[in-house]
Amino acid sequence: MDRPLISGGQWDSKVIAKVMDSLRTGETHYVEVPGHADLRERIRGYLTSTGIAKGGEVLVTAGIQEARFLTVQVLGKALGKIAFPQVLHPGVREVLALRDLDHVFLEVGTDQRMLVPPAALRKLSAGVKVLYVESPSRLTGACYEKRELEEIVEFCRKQDVSIILDSGLHAWVAGPCDSSAAGLQIDDSTFMIGEAWPGSGIDELHIGYILASDDMVKKIAVQKQVISICTSAPSQNAAIAVSSDYGKRHVQTVADLKQARVTLESRLKDTGAEIVSSPVVNFIVCKANPAVQRKLEAAKMLYTDSSRFGKPGLIQLPVLEQSIDALR
Repeated sequence: MDRPLISGGQWDSKVIAKVMDSLRTGETHYVEVPGHADLRERIRGYLTSTGIAKGGEVLVTAGIQEARFLTVQVLGKALGKIAFPQVLHPGVREVLALRDLDHVFLEVGTDQRMLVPPAALRKLSAGVKVLYVESPSRLTGACYEKRELEEIVEFCRKQDVSIILDSGLHAWVAGPCDSSAAGLQIDDSTFMIGEAWPGSGIDELHIGYILASDDMVKKIAVQKQVISICTSAPSQNAAIAVSSDYGKRHVQTVADLKQARVTLESRLKDTGAEIVSSPVVNFIVCKANPAVQRKLEAAKMLYTDSSRFGKPGLIQLPVLEQSIDALR
């Protein structure tokens, strides 16, 4: 489910040079538990400069799944009951299957966004101490509006509820999506998780992050050392190498992918697919249709049934050149 949806092409010379230099100088094993200091600062700087978050420190993780695991497990054990949206990435349920944590699921709204309405949080069951939120949604790509996210954060602070925000898909939003630049203030009760430099060509190295307060990063790092793993020095050095011009290059990557999405949507419609609107460019969401799905399977196209996300009725397809070619 966390397969790279676009590789960004082959590694360029500076990435290869950085990785080879790390190997020649003996950086062949693991870096310090919270991650390479330079990479941590670059990720934090990116999140700040793009208006996604304010403050906090970064802990580098072995991809988004480890970021999910560490935040959910550490906060669930330390604080208590966690509330999740009914519709969320299946990787979160895999985390819950590993250890028994007290948790509840919240119904999502009836619109196409499939997000938990802020007003519904007022009905949180007693004892909930952590709220897990995806914006953009890992299924639909839908984002909370800035005022909605501010309402959620304010409610959590008043109720002494910590919040984990998975904002990893923000890099794939084309056009307005307020919450992707909401300037979330990071403190001891506010956490953000995501992937580093998506679409840069290093997706396969699985470099993720947790943005949290300095104190919470230290606490999570202790648990990471005990129950999890550290990513390798060559992988983190590759992430450092691509970060220098990521913003500039990613603009073109998004533009190219947006055009590819238009082409793929057109060919999907020719098969009878009904497209669901989404602000992200790296996947397409369609209403489930057995006839369409048979055509996709015959063309050997990858797609995911939304039942895996907790709600049937949709399918999600990555925007890939192979998919476009398969539907010619």
